[in-house]
Amino acid sequence: MFINSNNNWSESQKLTANDGGLFDNFGAAVALDGETLVVAANGATVGGNPAQGAVYVFTESNGNWTQMQKLTADDGTAYDNFGLSLALQGSTILVGSPHASVGDNQVQGAVYVFTQSNGNWTQTQKLTASDGAANDSFGQSVAISDSTALVGAYNASVNGHSGQGAAYIFTTSNGSWSGTEKLTASDGAANANFGNAVALDSTRALIGADVSTVGNNTSQGKAYLFEGLNGNWSQSATFVASDGATDDFFGAALTLDGPTLLISTPHTTINGNTYQGAAYFYTQRTAPSPRPRPTPAPRPTPR
Repeated sequence: MFINSNNNWSESQKLTANDGGLFDNFGAAVALDGETLVVAANGATVGGNPAQGAVYVFTESNGNWTQMQKLTADDGTAYDNFGLSLALQGSTILVGSPHASVGDNQVQGAVYVFTQSNGNWTQTQKLTASDGAANDSFGQSVAISDSTALVGAYNASVNGHSGQGAAYIFTTSNGSWSGTEKLTASDGAANANFGNAVALDSTRALIGADVSTVGNNTSQGKAYLFEGLNGNWSQSATFVASDGATDDFFGAALTLDGPTLLISTPHTTINGNTYQGAAYFYTQRTAPSPRPRPTPAPRPTPR
């Protein structure tokens, strides 16, 4: 943990799991909201199941963070990778488990919903794609904003394109989440990885497709912005790096806040340094208001 004092950041605490073990991957995903912090360990062994995965909840009091609870899926199995993605808002935690089997479909993936009551977190729902299939990896990425959740399934097939990827919108009513829409890229192609990373801010969704081909550059990567209006979502913009190159993986991680977007490209070469990486800011400029036209002077009345 790092805290800010007088515009200076300093390390305040190192957090570890109280039952941590070999290959746990504690810290694979993190989410913070107010005085609550969740940390994923997607490689954790649970009840003898390797890589079933777990999530740890910490709370802050007087500047000190303390582990309060360990969360696991009530139907978890080996290699589910529960906790590969995380989202937290208020009394709701979303945990992605992209390698979970659903029915007979291996690696279809699922997202588990945990809610807090009287300081205790319990699993309340398991989300899956209504059209999910084996190897979709639903839950590879998750985001939450207000009453909307966004879940990426980067390996889903779309219109016969294997690995094109998709993202799913869920909304909540009276504490229950239900799927409402499936988002795909207008120019999607096989193995684009659409949905490898997602971010959500109210009615705006930013979705990465970091293996997309741009021109002749394989895996240069793209990102897509969708906007929701009256419950209907549509693609409004596509982003590519102005100086992108092959294997940059633009869109591997991203976030947005209002009119500002931040998109990473972890493998880009900088000054000859291979895989140094970079991040790109995008800002939406407000269209200028139309200038008022001057009121014409009244014409003199003819005599």
